Amino acid sequence: MLTNEQIQELIRKATISTATGGQLNTEQAKELIDLVVSQNEFLQKIQTVQMTASEYQLSLLDLNSRMLRRAVEGTAPAETFGVNITPRSLNYKETILPFDVTFSFLEENIEGNNADAKIQRAFAKQFGNDLLDLAVNGDESLAETITDTTPANGLDDTTGLSQNDHSFLRQNDGWLKIALGDSSVHDFTIPATPTYKDVFKSMFKLLPNKWRRDIPNLIFLVSPNVEVDYRAELGERVTALGDSMVTERRSAQFNGIDVVPLPFMPDNAILFTHAKNLAVGIGRAMRVGRQVQERKRVIEYTVTAKVDFNYAVSDQIVLGYK
Repeated sequence: MLTNEQIQELIRKATISTATGGQLNTEQAKELIDLVVSQNEFLQKIQTVQMTASEYQLSLLDLNSRMLRRAVEGTAPAETFGVNITPRSLNYKETILPFDVTFSFLEENIEGNNADAKIQRAFAKQFGNDLLDLAVNGDESLAETITDTTPANGLDDTTGLSQNDHSFLRQNDGWLKIALGDSSVHDFTIPATPTYKDVFKSMFKLLPNKWRRDIPNLIFLVSPNVEVDYRAELGERVTALGDSMVTERRSAQFNGIDVVPLPFMPDNAILFTHAKNLAVGIGRAMRVGRQVQERKRVIEYTVTAKVDFNYAVSDQIVLGYK
């Protein structure tokens, strides 16, 4: 249990500096973003960008194929080739995370002098999880206020989502929403009762050959339920691999490509792409406000950040949907 002196020291640290108003300097913002990324394995796998301006260009240098020509001494080639640049960008929008920590919680649950560090780690983990949820499912077209009439059950009549879902998801468009409206993405219709090894095979064939070469960095991004069903399919094989799929916690793969379960992926969608094609942008213009409310016996933390989500190359994505 924290001593009274330790509680007072934490409260002292929680009072924000009037000189900065909670604005983090460049190094503090970098440290906080690094902490968020370090707490989330998937943010480390994809392209997580620390943005220093409101826009960040996501570009891939894409060379054409079959460009070699026979060389003739003393004669310049009749054809020359340029570099194809496929620009997409991140344009961040502001988001806010308010949370309270009670004095009693500090006294009863956090030991020693590491209370502030533990609170930061807890925040970083939650921020990272919410960030990925929004990166996958964000949809700016959702209504600000739900319509709940038939019957009144706390869910929107059209989307089936709660008011909290709408308030969260409408902040920004995520990868699925962007890809659904992108005619350059390769679409695949998942059968009503799928066999996932066949689904993965069909999606793999839809990806252009030039993107298939980097097998170690390709991923099938799926929901946990889809990954469990695929593991069950592999488990039906009377082989050592089949046994291991149901007895060991090993990563599932298709033709050497990782099948990655992400808790925020819906069961009716699969995203097949290069991991680094997916991008999350976090602006370094972050603020962390901390206010002690003695009468309420709480410390109010208010974190504001600027974020956006996109992918670099549409042609490098196969989107499966039911």
